[in-house]
Amino acid sequence: MPVPHEVRSESIVVSGLTPQMRGMARATQTAQRIRSAHRSYTHLFQTLGIEDRAVKAAAK
Repeated sequence: MPVPHEVRSESIVVSGLTPQMRGMARATQTAQRIRSAHRSYTHLFQTLGIEDRAVKAAAK
């Protein structure tokens, strides 16, 4: 099975005057990256022909 050759490290920059503002900035940026990773893995599994049922079973 092919393995993605590209590994990307990312960092987020959190700014805000209050802890609440910094927490919201962190959550927003992290959520974007999680959604992007989910789309990438979904595409990878579809490309490799791995059934959705198998993906869900492996995630449990």
